[in-house]
Order: sequence, then structure tokens, then C-alpha cells
Amino acid sequence: MRPAVALFAALICHAQTAADYRAQANALKARGDAAGALAAVENALALDQRSAALEDEAGFLLAVLGRYPDAVPHFEKAIELDPSLASAHLHLGAAQWVLEHRDAAVASLRTATRLAPRDRDIRIRFGDALFETGAYAGAATEYEASAAWAKAGYSQQRAGKPQQALADLRKAIQFDPKDTGARNALGLLLVESGSIAEGLRQFEAILKDDPRNGPALANVALAYLQQGHFDRAIGQCESALAIYPDAPGLYYTLGLVKRQKDDSAGAATAFGKAVELNPQFAEAHYALGITRWQDGDFDPAEAELRAAIAIRASYPEAWLMLATLLRQQKKTAAAIDAIQEAIRLDPESPGAHNTLGQLLSAKGDTEGSKAAFADGARIEKLIEAGKRVMLDRAGPAAAKVH
Repeated sequence: MRPAVALFAALICHAQTAADYRAQANALKARGDAAGALAAVENALALDQRSAALEDEAGFLLAVLGRYPDAVPHFEKAIELDPSLASAHLHLGAAQWVLEHRDAAVASLRTATRLAPRDRDIRIRFGDALFETGAYAGAATEYEASAAWAKAGYSQQRAGKPQQALADLRKAIQFDPKDTGARNALGLLLVESGSIAEGLRQFEAILKDDPRNGPALANVALAYLQQGHFDRAIGQCESALAIYPDAPGLYYTLGLVKRQKDDSAGAATAFGKAVELNPQFAEAHYALGITRWQDGDFDPAEAELRAAIAIRASYPEAWLMLATLLRQQKKTAAAIDAIQEAIRLDPESPGAHNTLGQLLSAKGDTEGSKAAFADGARIEKLIEAGKRVMLDRAGPAAAKVH
């Protein structure tokens, strides 16, 4: 065989296929060499330009390298080639989320979940997106379907469904008794629902294994607050702050106790410290806003309420209080906008409908005012009817004063 022919034959024998490049990419990825793996995948794509899996992999590696805008077209191409490829929809949604295209990300993740309803990781990722956008009920559905019970409990709590939250958090603890986050959340919900002794038992179980657990220490103080033991609550906060001087949750709890003791200045100082330590602490902004308002400092109060809303747009209590504050300052148009948002987020609040009725009346909208008051009255009747049903079911013992 002539030398040139032999060389050509050798090149043919050693030419790499798309499968060879894919194997090379997998090996490089396993070693943590994302850039090398991407180069190998690009070589594979040059040989197989109709592979949805390769387009998806190229996009994934670009995302790993932080090149999200470059990754998106690859995911879109993969979906064009194979619309049923759930991983491409998942990766596209993740990239869109990082790029802050939230609506598009949710839509992509929803499609991924529809295509792979039994994929736990996809459903949890979709649930995370729903939770972050304030769609707590939808998030709970995804988490429950994935047996992510702790996350489901947090979502149900945010959705205003404490009984479902309690059930999910109990399952989380049954699954993992060492999940202190779920146990703290369960204990706090129990305290808020009046089962204070049971809530304290949850915190004590945490502190038995971890005496320095900051959230549990703060929650014990909240339990004392709920019981009306204000001095014990303050002592608990101060003891915990000696261990965790930079814990915003402890300052927040201390502020709540101070406010109950009519120590407005002390409450404002504590809430202010909580916000200083964690500027994203929506509840602390809200509490500080209410405290400022009670002290007659309207402009700082409005600023804090708006800060709470900026952090968590789906915060109906903050919208309601902002509307009430604005109404007090005769800022009727802005107050109407705020109360309508509060109603959108929590349509079952009779107080919000009544506030809207008052605002519309001040504006001269008689028909709108009547309708709002009627909605408030209708909801109040439903609430009272529900209470009567619960009392009837509980029997005569429920009427006793304990």
C-alpha cells in the first residue's frame, strides 16, 4: 500500500464519532472540567446537529460555566428538536430564573413537571419557583407530590392553611426526627394555634440535642410571649442574645415582647436592630413600621411597610396596614391601590373589604362602596357560621372557659 493511501486509511480508522466525543465529554465532566467537556460536546454537535440531548448538554455546561445567556438558545434548540425532553425544559427554566425572567421560568418548569410528573427533583424545583413567586398553594401541591414535607409545611403556612401545614410538618419530622428546621416550624405553629405546651416540647427536643440552637431559643421566648409571661420572654431573649448577639430573629422576638409591655422605644430599637442585621427580614420591617405608626411617625412607618412589601410582595397584612396608614393621611388613591392588592392576596379578609368601602365612600363612589361593604358583611357571616359549626361539633365542653 502506498504511504499516502496508508495514511488516509489510518485517519479513517481513528476518526472520532459523535458517540466518542460524548464519552470524552462525560469523562471530563466527571473530573470537573466543564470547559473541556463543553468543547467535546461542541465537537459532537458538529457531527450530529439534530441531537436534542447534545444541545441540552451544551446548554447545561454553558450554565455551569456561568454563561446563561449563551445557554438559553441551546435549550430552546433542544426543545425544538424534541419538545418532550423534560430535562431541556427544566434547564431552560433554571437559566431563565437566573436571568430573572421569572414568568418564563415558571412556564418552562411547569412544562417539565407535566412531561415528567414522577421526577421528584423536577417537581421540587418547580415548587421552589412557585414558592419564590408567592404561589404558595401551588408550591405545596408540588412539594406534597414529592414527599418534600418540610417545604410543603412552609408553603401551607404561607398559604394561610395552618392545619395542612401542621400535618405536613409532622410528616417531615416522622421522616427525619433530626430536621430541626421542620421541628422549629412545627413548634411555632403549635404555639400560634394555642397548643403552647406541645410547641414548647418541640423546642425542648431540639435544645436537648443542641442547647445553642438559635431559632429554638427564640421560639421558646415566643411561647412565653404567647402565654403572657413577658418578663420570662425578655429573660429568654437576653440569655439567647448572650450566645447569639447577631441573631436578627432574637431581636425581632424581643421587639414583640417590648411592644406588649408598652415599651415602644425598646420595641423600635429591637426591630431596628433586626432589620440592620438582616435587611431582607420582611416581618421585622413590618413590625417596625407598625411601631413607628403607633408613635405617630407616619413617614418612617410608611417607608418600613413599603420595605416589607418590596421584600415580599405577597404580604397581605402589610398591604392592609399600608392602606390604612395612607387612608389616615388622606392619600385616598394610593390607599385604594394598596387595599385592592391586599384583597387580591387575601380575598377572605372582611376588614380589607370594609376598608375599601370606606375609601370608596370618601372618594364619592357610592355604588363601589356599597359593594365592598356587602362583601365584607358576607365574609363576616361566613366566618361566624364556620365558628358555630365548629362549636356544634365540639359539643358543650367547648363553651367552657378554661
